[in-house]
Amino acid sequence: MTETKNKLQAETIIIWTVLSIGTTAILIVPLFTDKQTILQNAPTCISKKQFNTDCFMCGMTRAFIEISGGNFTSAQTLNKGSIILYFSFLFNTILFFAFGRPKLFQLIKLIDDG
Repeated sequence: MTETKNKLQAETIIIWTVLSIGTTAILIVPLFTDKQTILQNAPTCISKKQFNTDCFMCGMTRAFIEISGGNFTSAQTLNKGSIILYFSFLFNTILFFAFGRPKLFQLIKLIDDG
């Protein structure tokens, strides 16, 4: 039972690490990259491309760029869920660096030792 629990914890830390790297990058990139560069490299929504309809994520890239610039009203207009998702990503990043990163280092040490 303990071995299974330890394995599950290790797998959870690895998955959380991968997701946290991705969400942290999503938060950081708009702070250091030109808006047009991001928009030119962002994929076009399949829903918009094939069916000419908006999906629940449409406008999210532009909204995150606006939030990074402090334009919350504009972000809310672009996608109603953008502010909640942005701050969920931010909260996850804070939690990861406070709690997940030390656990990751413990896991790496265990792997190196064993």
